[in-house]
Amino acid sequence: FYWCGEQNGHPIGIEAAFERRLADLRSDHLQTDEVEIQTRIHDSTPVRAQAHFETSPVRTTPKYLFHQFYKILRADIGHRVRRPGMFIYGRYKPLELIRQRIERWFWLRREIKRSPVTTGIPDDTPFVFYPLHIEPEATLMVEAQHADNQLLVIDWLAKATPPGWYVVIKEHPAATSPRPKGFWRQVRAYPNVIVAATFEKALDIVDRSEAVADINGSVGQQAAAIGKPVVAFNKSYIATLMPHVFGVASYDEARKAFRRIRDNELPDLHTRLLAAHAFDQATDDCCFPVLDKAFIEGVPGTSTFDSQEISGLVHSFLASLPNYSS
Repeated sequence: FYWCGEQNGHPIGIEAAFERRLADLRSDHLQTDEVEIQTRIHDSTPVRAQAHFETSPVRTTPKYLFHQFYKILRADIGHRVRRPGMFIYGRYKPLELIRQRIERWFWLRREIKRSPVTTGIPDDTPFVFYPLHIEPEATLMVEAQHADNQLLVIDWLAKATPPGWYVVIKEHPAATSPRPKGFWRQVRAYPNVIVAATFEKALDIVDRSEAVADINGSVGQQAAAIGKPVVAFNKSYIATLMPHVFGVASYDEARKAFRRIRDNELPDLHTRLLAAHAFDQATDDCCFPVLDKAFIEGVPGTSTFDSQEISGLVHSFLASLPNYSS
């Protein structure tokens, strides 16, 4: 976790930490032509995503679905007993919640059974990989409002990529509900767009791609970590600190970025990996560990928050303030 000082969610001091780490790495490797730099980002999956993948098979069982019904009805009855007549803004009606759970349950069962699509794409076929974001999401609504319509982003991608290139789209495995059928009809109408299965491994697709398109996802950072060029429809995307990550805010900017990638107008791989390693280290410099599982998953916990963790949070917050001295 880290403290951020503005709505874009950047860790406080990340820019200075990145420049410092990059300067140190350049000094260390100044006399070396080829340096093999290993980073953790590419091989790691965010904790919440790991939990989601591990529990997906369980969440497709009838027992799980009926347990969801029980929880919804129990919560509703408890609310009526403890707070009779009280209206809570944003509280969904139980039948609406049940309908949403059923819809998502069937969607998840269907998506898990889908066979991989990208394995059938010839190895020499160039494509850009765009993993969809969950909607609604803070990234789309606050950080990248010009890209809050992902159909528009896909339209830009389909038209901005160089001739002969394809665009591979993949749904987010943690989507809260299936998208409208009209969404997928419009996506599949593009002759150069391929829809991958929801549970295909994103990093396998990244490895085969010419570039990755993103808005503010972890896949873009994982791609940048191995030197893969990234086009982010969000100029405040934290990974734009690296020279091979392009922040764009329009179709024209996206088109120019993809032409640069096609023409290999990029820093050499060594420079990209060096920047990725510096970014990895700078992120560590600005972060602090949290061990409480409920806190990590963003859900209410059943145990008392550890006093050492509270002290760690307080200290890290004070240390992030300007002119702080311990």
